[in-house]
Amino acid sequence: LRMIRDDGASVYLNGSLFARHNLDVNAGFSAFATSTVSGSSEDYEYKRFAGADLLVAGENVLAVEIHQRNATSSDISFDLALTGYDEPEVLRGPYLQNQRHDATVVRWLSATPSLGAVWIGDSPQTLVQVAAEAIAVRAHEVEVFGLLPGTRYFYGIGESGASSPRAVSATEFVITTPPVPGAREPFRAWVLGDSGLRGSDQYDVRDAYLAHEPGRPTDMLMFLGDNAYVDGYAFEFQAAFFETYRAQLSGIPSWSTRGNHERQANVYTNLFTLPTAGEGGGVPSGTEAYYSFDRANVHFVCLDSFGSSRAIGGAMYSWLEADLSSTNQDWIIAFWHHPPYTKGSHDSDTETELVEMRENFLPLLEDHGVSLVFGGHSHAYERSGLIDGHYGTSTTWDPLTHGLDTGDGRVLGSGVYEKTQTPHSGAVYVVAGSSSRVSSSGALDHPAMVHVERELGSVILDVAGGRIDVTFLDDAGATRDWFSIVDTDWDGRLCTGTVDAQGCSAVLAAAGTPSVSSTSPFTVTASQLRTQSFGLCVYSFGGGSFAAIPNGRLCLAQPLRRTAPGFSGGTSPCTGSLQFDFQAIWNSPQHPGLVAGESIYCQFWHRDTGPSMSTLTEALTFTLLP
Repeated sequence: LRMIRDDGASVYLNGSLFARHNLDVNAGFSAFATSTVSGSSEDYEYKRFAGADLLVAGENVLAVEIHQRNATSSDISFDLALTGYDEPEVLRGPYLQNQRHDATVVRWLSATPSLGAVWIGDSPQTLVQVAAEAIAVRAHEVEVFGLLPGTRYFYGIGESGASSPRAVSATEFVITTPPVPGAREPFRAWVLGDSGLRGSDQYDVRDAYLAHEPGRPTDMLMFLGDNAYVDGYAFEFQAAFFETYRAQLSGIPSWSTRGNHERQANVYTNLFTLPTAGEGGGVPSGTEAYYSFDRANVHFVCLDSFGSSRAIGGAMYSWLEADLSSTNQDWIIAFWHHPPYTKGSHDSDTETELVEMRENFLPLLEDHGVSLVFGGHSHAYERSGLIDGHYGTSTTWDPLTHGLDTGDGRVLGSGVYEKTQTPHSGAVYVVAGSSSRVSSSGALDHPAMVHVERELGSVILDVAGGRIDVTFLDDAGATRDWFSIVDTDWDGRLCTGTVDAQGCSAVLAAAGTPSVSSTSPFTVTASQLRTQSFGLCVYSFGGGSFAAIPNGRLCLAQPLRRTAPGFSGGTSPCTGSLQFDFQAIWNSPQHPGLVAGESIYCQFWHRDTGPSMSTLTEALTFTLLP
């Protein structure tokens, strides 16, 4: 059943209640709806699925009551369709959840119960069934184990035992596993806050991101809460979340925190599969409300600022204390819905959730060297400099005490934020609550903030070894803010190359100064090599466009320069090494794009006997200094 209603409705099938929305549970025929349906919400389709056993042979009677919010409501609307399916039609998804380096959960919703199954293969034409359910259900949740880290797979979904999957896509149904935890492989996350108001603003923010660097894959999605307005019902998630981001959710794992508009707690937990047993890294939380996971060399922590106790010594606090103590990752990034600092449509000086998260949880996070914190809730973009130790109201802010670096955090501005992974070495706090709506309220004048934007948009998070880059992209595709955080204690190892067929993996390290005028050339050294030929491919600058290459690896397209193949000199497996003068590739003659502030992208490669490159690392990124 699909229904549009303004404001509430009860549906009866053969005299029994079949569906009810926006009404109290025991509402009679004369009751008012519990809330007003207005604006784009008037177009939401409320959906209810059921088996055909509710029907009877012969004539069936479907009756509907439409309920107004009050006696003077200015409008009323209603439409309804009842559709039958003779096979388990896919109504939602598929979408990827709870991804680790060796496993991924695939979820989808079908119109009728079935034994769900997942097919995996190297291409859409070579899929093999690898996992299936034991009980017929409509809400399918199939976990695929035994995947290789850093590998791209195609997949399909359908019914167990079928000769082939029912749903396959050559472009969207892809699983790309992350590297093993701790590997310093670059990755990109798309961060959306308060994205759940379906409509043109939401679509513009989405489309601006998709057009920004269309060839560069997104490795993970982060949703900062309020993913489905107004109340977090399943039909609201269907319209504002699963349909809006359908293409992204089918191929990119998503991680979410609960916002205050996810009022239906059971709906929220039933729609997502989030780590509860520490399977993604960290300490088991026992709940999907708050959890942690590792991606490459980052430990992510998701907290619940809405439905869980925010008290010191409470269950969430005690878990966080144990979890932070257990990680040895290079970076800690935390996210939750209610930001600790904001002067937008919400005020962190006065609102309980915001005050308690700041007073109770920031000291613990900063004790363990947290580097970056994301929040939503306030419908604007705000972000601090590198700060520490500010747990009071905005009137207690002291830039000399709390502001470790109150510059802009930019290479060509006041300089990147430099910190160590030690207690109280500073963190940047970002409010990104404008992915589907922006508010005119609030002065946006919190003194801890160094940049604010009353604009629709989303955030791009790039992590590459010892560097974090954050970009705020508005709904027109313009870059409104950007900053970088650099770990000054980082040992210079850039990333680990792909393991070859014999188990050898090149380790890359940097030396020298990434400067166009430095007398100390910037070099890349590859060690733990075999005796094949090796080389360094340099692809493009920050303005280039990404292009996919074999095995799901990343590189930039034109221009392309490659070193001559070199011999590693190894006499036994994984003992050789080779050094490349990075600047020499570009300085003879000097490429016009080799200027300060530009990013250069390259990959290390090796080849076995034969003319083709057989193994590539993930993309490496260097930014040239003056």
